[in-house]
Amino acid sequence: MEIPFTNREIAIAILIAGFCSWAIRFKPVRSSLKSIAKTALNPSLFIPVVLIGLWISFGVFLLERLGLWDPSLLKETIMWSLFTGVALLFDVAASKEPNRSFGENLSKQFKWAVALSFFINLISFPLLIELPLIALMVLTGLSLEVSKLDEKHQLATRFLEGLLEVLGWVLLAGVAWSIFKTPSQLFSVQTAKTFLLPIALIFWTLPFAYLVAINVAYDSLFRRIELKRWQERSIRFYTTVKILRTGHVNASRVNRMGQLLCRKTDDLKLHSQVDGLFTALKECLKDPENNDSRDFIWPEPTLFGGEVRYASLEDYLQDTAPLHEHLDSLWESTTEAFSEFSDETQVPPVLEKFLISKWEEVSEVRQRIDELDRAPIIAEYFDQELRMFSADLRQIYWYSSPENPSQEESYRLGYIVFSNFNRAGKQYERLLRATRKLHEQMPLD
Repeated sequence: MEIPFTNREIAIAILIAGFCSWAIRFKPVRSSLKSIAKTALNPSLFIPVVLIGLWISFGVFLLERLGLWDPSLLKETIMWSLFTGVALLFDVAASKEPNRSFGENLSKQFKWAVALSFFINLISFPLLIELPLIALMVLTGLSLEVSKLDEKHQLATRFLEGLLEVLGWVLLAGVAWSIFKTPSQLFSVQTAKTFLLPIALIFWTLPFAYLVAINVAYDSLFRRIELKRWQERSIRFYTTVKILRTGHVNASRVNRMGQLLCRKTDDLKLHSQVDGLFTALKECLKDPENNDSRDFIWPEPTLFGGEVRYASLEDYLQDTAPLHEHLDSLWESTTEAFSEFSDETQVPPVLEKFLISKWEEVSEVRQRIDELDRAPIIAEYFDQELRMFSADLRQIYWYSSPENPSQEESYRLGYIVFSNFNRAGKQYERLLRATRKLHEQMPLD
């Protein structure tokens, strides 16, 4: 059976072959190809690809029985399976939010871009036109992505975006003119089958990809919590049943459970402890913002020797409020000082002078927070984030402080300081969230 290829497909194949022939001359590229081949043959990757191939084959069989597929669509089916089906599988399965990825991939099928892409690819030009046109579009697209990496290239970015738009309109106009002269190219049963094929395949493939995502999520969860061998078999079995009943077939929920349960099952010895853990977990899962082990505090943190808790939330807030406000003020001045610089390899003298001038103030606030008693249970999460932010903020200033005994190389110092600043920024967002949650939980007068 002859499988005809369009001039556009031949042009793309020629360009890919030419690029590969040029790239393979370099030894690092050849070494990378060996590593890629070895990785691709890994059972954890190879088996899902084989399975999705069998699943798509079964789907094609059903379409053929329904009269919606014939051998003339074999080329489109193979290309869709290789370039879209496999990518779809790993996109959904490897996503931290498989539910969202599932919905996004499904909604893409109802966008005008799908119909427009099909319309443009319906007609191809002579090979001598397709070759330079495809090459120009690829080079323009790559240059556009590079130009977006630096705001200094905004003028080039606008030019390249305009050029891509012009090329797209030229291509669209050429296809429209060809169809205008020969309408049968668009209005035929075969064209309808070709258009509906990828839509049917994606509806068929997505459920399978989601099943793989559920399997990956549970596998990751059990690897993360790692039920201990010394725990009684009945406890391990009961915990497993609780996990399955809580996660069900919701891949995103199972992924969140894996994050929240990390190290929480190590000391389970009684069925009542397992019940208490999963009762608290279900409450924690109700808040969609809870996605990290630190967001789920269970069991009640143990007090170490000499530690005591505040008798009331009012007393705790009375002591922490001024410290919290002070931290907010310090963070505001810190972000203002760093706003003039971006991931410098060295700490600019102006910035270093600022860090030195603020060191004692930052260090004092951190020390006062460390000296606080433990928060009441209702404020435990807020207290945790407050202490961690004060520590991260102090770490920004530490390397420029006179108390730092180590002298980092200047090129490393810049990387360390700016990394600490970025980490503190993320922690400040967590502190803001903890503050909001604390206010929501506070009893009304």
